[in-house]
Amino acid sequence: MLFVPKTMVCQILNQLASNEPKLDVIRRWLQQAGLTGDMQKKLIDNLKETLFDNLKPSQIEEKYFDLLSTLATKITQNNNSAI
Repeated sequence: MLFVPKTMVCQILNQLASNEPKLDVIRRWLQQAGLTGDMQKKLIDNLKETLFDNLKPSQIEEKYFDLLSTLATKITQNNNSAI
């Protein structure tokens, strides 16, 4: 089992809670761990795939539903005007 010191856990949580984009934080961790650009990309792509495959509606912020609704309306309007 891997032991992570409490101070490191707090640091990680603080970094993720900051305004910095989450993927930038993760990319920096991977870089600091010595992973190459290709390895970082593969891990991040895998992380994204895993997160989105297991995402539940209750885990999505309301503002994204509003965005999707607005986007769907605009697409429908554009498709209707193209006919």
